[in-house]
Amino acid sequence: MNLILIDRWGIIGSNDPYRAPELQQFSLRGDVYNHPNFFDGESARTSYIVGRRGQCVVTYSGSNYILGHPDEAYEKRFPHARERVLKNLNEIP
Repeated sequence: MNLILIDRWGIIGSNDPYRAPELQQFSLRGDVYNHPNFFDGESARTSYIVGRRGQCVVTYSGSNYILGHPDEAYEKRFPHARERVLKNLNEIP
């Protein structure tokens, strides 16, 4: 399994005005490291989040992201962001 580190991250929604709020999809945006399609430190948006495996966030594309430090502004607005994200995602086998 290829683990990708995402640092200075935040959660962003799809903001699709034609999708009901309960069906909105969420992605991570941040600086990625060890990603096969991006240079280390490059900013990227993930495919939408489907759950977690242990301490990793899993996306629709099958990528597994280790959450580094959240973006400072995101953490300020949503304290304990990392713990909150992992706590609220369903575990995937």
